[in-house]
Amino acid sequence: MTKHTLLAATAAVVACSSALAQQSPWYVGVSQGLTHTSNVESAPDGLPASSSTISITSLVAGLDQPIGRQRVYGSASLRRLAYSGHSRLNNSAYDLTLGLDWATVERLSGTLSAQASRRLDLRQALDQANNAIVGVKNEQSNESLQATARIGVVTALTLEGSLGWRRQDMSLASLDAYDYTSNTASLGLRYRFSGALQAGAALRHTQYDYPRYLGASNEVKRSDLDLTATWVPTGASRLNARLSLGRSRQSTGLQGDFSGATGLLRWQWQPTAKISVDTSVQRDTGVDTDVVYFSSGSSVSRSDDSRLTNTLATSVAYAATSKINLKAGLRWNERDLVRNNLAGSDQFSSMTLGATWQPTRSLQVGCDASHERRSTSGTLSLPYKVDTMGCSVQLVLQ
Repeated sequence: MTKHTLLAATAAVVACSSALAQQSPWYVGVSQGLTHTSNVESAPDGLPASSSTISITSLVAGLDQPIGRQRVYGSASLRRLAYSGHSRLNNSAYDLTLGLDWATVERLSGTLSAQASRRLDLRQALDQANNAIVGVKNEQSNESLQATARIGVVTALTLEGSLGWRRQDMSLASLDAYDYTSNTASLGLRYRFSGALQAGAALRHTQYDYPRYLGASNEVKRSDLDLTATWVPTGASRLNARLSLGRSRQSTGLQGDFSGATGLLRWQWQPTAKISVDTSVQRDTGVDTDVVYFSSGSSVSRSDDSRLTNTLATSVAYAATSKINLKAGLRWNERDLVRNNLAGSDQFSSMTLGATWQPTRSLQVGCDASHERRSTSGTLSLPYKVDTMGCSVQLVLQ
């Protein structure tokens, strides 16, 4: 995407914005950002770290349109990232989402959704030629499909079933071991005790296929009993909980089988009209851990391949004025690593601060900063630290 293309798109947005009504089911826009990172390739502690300023040019679009009982929604973000001093890392990234909420005149409803993304995944790799740690460029692609159907909804008891498919693909041949596809099926019941409390139970089975795991195919089969609950004690507070009892077995045994309890507890709290707090505690096998992207909008991905990950995360948002919003976040996780009959662990922590200013309905300016650090035990992970800071301007027509 050239600068002339961005300028032309921006001009088109500005020219059309005055001609459209204030409310629209769709939006389209452009943004330009600059992010500086102190350790662009996540070089391990003790080795020289190189910095870079990243130019991020984006086109964004979205749709949210009710059609009778149905609702169609979607979003798209296409980005071009250019790294100063590290042109080999230049890449194009995207995030695409499309969904349908459907319902019949009876008590049958459900959702259909599809997601696709591609972004840079920077990993450290062992260069066998000179026994040195070097940075490698890898682009990680992910696709997923999800279908859910419910019978009940307006009644106290609801029967819910779902099917899901996911695929992950690494562009770097040396990381083929992380390529996988998964298929998931779930069936369960949910009961609404009152307007403030509902609980459910479901059986879930997932199969992961790694076609090139350490030179051989690896098949992982996992079965879980999911116990879930949602409690809304007040209009300002909401609790979601999941306890999963299950086990997974692998055909190779090289990454470690697992049996035990996993789960998630999330608390959303809005003590005042201007402040909202979101806190979660999660314990899951790595491939099931919520995917989180760091590095101030530069679209760096860090996929999780641990046997078990424990995570604590909290974020606070503050609406200082009708046009200015502030945010802060903390995240910590600990991973239990097992690979090729070797064991290890690492601990990761991050802190983020950000602010946005929206002087008009169409224009938004934002800046954020983050610090992240990883410490390790064993040889399956490498320690590093990185600081990032960036700002962006976005113009949206809707």
